[in-house]
Amino acid sequence: MVEAFRFHDGAQAHTPTELLSALEAKRTRYHEHVHADRNDFANWLDYAGEPTLAKAMRESRTREESIAALRQQQRHHEIVYRERPIAAFFLGAVVGIFFCMVMWAIIGALR
Repeated sequence: MVEAFRFHDGAQAHTPTELLSALEAKRTRYHEHVHADRNDFANWLDYAGEPTLAKAMRESRTREESIAALRQQQRHHEIVYRERPIAAFFLGAVVGIFFCMVMWAIIGALR
């Protein structure tokens, strides 16, 4: 499990979605975490295994640009997760059919 991002006021974000919520609610002072030489949000996202999002956050120069990058990532994940159950169903169906065919062949060979 990845350690939470800690804001200067003590609040925490455990996921990019929670980070987005904090930035949207303006619960944090953006420039306390983003400077010309450092971007705490991008560093945490790298640590959390989100290198593409971290790169987008490094390129963001304002709170609004950072929010836009996080929203884009959130939309991408919503699409991926929405489609996964369908893919899992079809994969399960194919494996199930294959298993039935193998069992049918084994039973037929034993007769």
